[in-house]
Amino acid sequence: MGNLTGYYNPQALPPKESNAGAIPRGIYVAKAEDAKLQNTNKGNGAYVWIQWRIQGPSYANAVVFDRINIANESIKAQEIGRQTMSQLQAAIGIYIEDTSQIIGKTCQIKVGIEKQDANSEYEPGNNVRDYMPLASSSPAPAAPAPLQAAPVNPPAPMYQAAAAPSMPQQATASTGTRKSWQRG
Repeated sequence: MGNLTGYYNPQALPPKESNAGAIPRGIYVAKAEDAKLQNTNKGNGAYVWIQWRIQGPSYANAVVFDRINIANESIKAQEIGRQTMSQLQAAIGIYIEDTSQIIGKTCQIKVGIEKQDANSEYEPGNNVRDYMPLASSSPAPAAPAPLQAAPVNPPAPMYQAAAAPSMPQQATASTGTRKSWQRG
């Protein structure tokens, strides 16, 4: 046995906050506490990393993280990430040019649960599925401008997307011929 007297005063400190495990799926009001532009592990892409703190009333002070791909080998992953950034811009009401602009902003986030494979040593965690503006009775701010296709001053191109194949032009309805997708 060991006497703890003199080492610390248990009444002087509040209990440590526990954020063990995932919070339930749902929509929460959250405030961005940190945001950074990070390189992917392979070094061939980039993502925006955001730390969100739930404001409550349910699960107040729980922390949720998001990683939004903005440059990726997968064109689809990059497209989804850029759409998510546009959604975040609309939710916080500003055009984001720097990750520091995200810090301190509050919006609603739709939280999901990440599944882990059966052999994972980690418990399921949370992910952010959607961003929405705070509900209010005042009119919503004007929608921010869409994200640019590429940064104004990119550090260096990581890869080039292949050009989309051109599609043959079809006759329009004005010439009396219907397009294949039009109903009669």
